[in-house]
Amino acid sequence: MNKSVKTAVALLVLCVLAVALFLGYRALKAKNAETESADDTTEKLIPITDFDSADAVSLTYGAEDDLLVFERGETGAWRLSDLPDYPVNTGIVENMASALSSVAAKREIERDDDEAFGFAPPSLSVTLTLKDGAKYSFEFGSENAYDGGVYFKDVTNTKNYLVDSSLKSVFDYTKETLMVTDTYPEIDNSKLNYLTVCDETGATNKVTDETGLEDAASIFEKMSFSSEGAEYCTPEEREARGIKDASAYAELSYKKKNTVTNSDGTMSEVWSDETLKLIFGDVVTVASTDDDGNETLTTSYYYSTPDSTIVYLASEAAYEELMRYATYTAPEESE
Repeated sequence: MNKSVKTAVALLVLCVLAVALFLGYRALKAKNAETESADDTTEKLIPITDFDSADAVSLTYGAEDDLLVFERGETGAWRLSDLPDYPVNTGIVENMASALSSVAAKREIERDDDEAFGFAPPSLSVTLTLKDGAKYSFEFGSENAYDGGVYFKDVTNTKNYLVDSSLKSVFDYTKETLMVTDTYPEIDNSKLNYLTVCDETGATNKVTDETGLEDAASIFEKMSFSSEGAEYCTPEEREARGIKDASAYAELSYKKKNTVTNSDGTMSEVWSDETLKLIFGDVVTVASTDDDGNETLTTSYYYSTPDSTIVYLASEAAYEELMRYATYTAPEESE
């Protein structure tokens, strides 16, 4: 290889190395720019709150004339202050307190104009108190469609911000949607003991045959404590809906499998006798209108369990099917 060829090869290698170094530099610069951009985005968030949500002892939210007030009970669960036995979904309320514990804003709004930003009146007000007495009060204003956020006022510090709209959606619950309904038990239809039915005339019958029990159990499943039409009721309100000691009822007895720990640490399965009793009240007709303006009338019966604070609606068909067992006669066994 002559000298000119060697020189050309050397130059070619140097060119390749130079291109590689240049491309590597550009890639590194782009990566650093992305990192810096991400850091800049994080830095732009303005911290507003920073506390442990487990220290929250009271929470109030809602519109000005329709506030829900919660307090944390001795067990740590949340409850409505004016209705302590109301079945609240305490996990959802805990999520609200958690969301307020670390609020960060997209930016601060320098201009103070309550009407322009939807604070006159606010669309939502929230107040949270900690066990040390510290209180946080906030208001939500109107949506900012351009930036995809909602205006947020820190009432305590009299500052306005723009925060992510997801913060406001955490509070999109009414008292009714926070209600936890009863849980329908898991019933093995091959482990039924008996069914006792008493209709509104007082006629009572006890069903023990396998066919009758399995059919009745399938009707029971139609009354699985649906939240549709369910409502919290005081004892007086239950009675006003016809749910009384002398009401029609149906009681299903069944065996439930339980797992227990023995003294030697081993596990065993044991069966216990359980009952599910449904008490029925008055008939009610509910009118509903579809999107085309057509009205439909639905006839239902109020029902509940002896210890529940919630009253449910059973369809007329399911109620009548179940009440037929008050005069049911088991089929004769063929020889």
